[in-house]
Amino acid sequence: MERVYAPGGITDGSITLDRDEAHHLTRVRRVSAGAEIVAFDGLGNSWLCRLTESTKTGAWLDVIEKLQEDTVMPGPEIWLGTAVPKGDRFDWIVEKATELGVDRLVPLVCERSVVEPRPTKLDRLRRTVIEACKQSGRDRLMEIADPVPLKAFLAGLPADSIGLFADRGPAALPGLASKKSDMAYVLACVGPEGGWTVPERAMAAGLGWHSVGLGPHILRIETAAIAMAACVRQCFAASSGSAG
Repeated sequence: MERVYAPGGITDGSITLDRDEAHHLTRVRRVSAGAEIVAFDGLGNSWLCRLTESTKTGAWLDVIEKLQEDTVMPGPEIWLGTAVPKGDRFDWIVEKATELGVDRLVPLVCERSVVEPRPTKLDRLRRTVIEACKQSGRDRLMEIADPVPLKAFLAGLPADSIGLFADRGPAALPGLASKKSDMAYVLACVGPEGGWTVPERAMAAGLGWHSVGLGPHILRIETAAIAMAACVRQCFAASSGSAG
């Protein structure tokens, strides 16, 4: 069943789609009046609806019923801070992080960073989040933050959280299992392809971050970022009795 993004939610039993969303639904996906679709607001709510009318300026849906609220992923919120790769590989990180249930994605500016995304690119990537939510069935949007220096991200570790600093070495999530019950956030940090500098490693250790090995090989940024997110997510999914 087709899914559409409706950030305005429901008003008087109906939902209005903006021009872009209506165009995609009726012109690209070729959905006609009378068809049933699912509309979600990006905050965890979704509704089964029927398309009643569409024009060049928008589309209108009648709400049939409210669906069950989007399942909250088990465990704490996951914030993924990552250096930004060249080209369109950051798009892939955004898409896959959304599918995996990452709550907040933070572009990092490191000593060896080669890319700092402009506001226009971030706006386009926020659209990628919406499309990934449509595809994956997720009703809550992943937040994409503005770029921040690595130092600011490392220093912003909340008291009720654990910080994981991805690096080369044996695969492990040190200290995570014993702290599951009292964590509100897991912050994971992935560096540039040039690697961390010695001062960056020292700064992370001094601020209480745990070095996490992702294996002996040198990984591309997007590989390391998704490996880190998947490992953390699976750790809490397994603890709750769920594999997905």
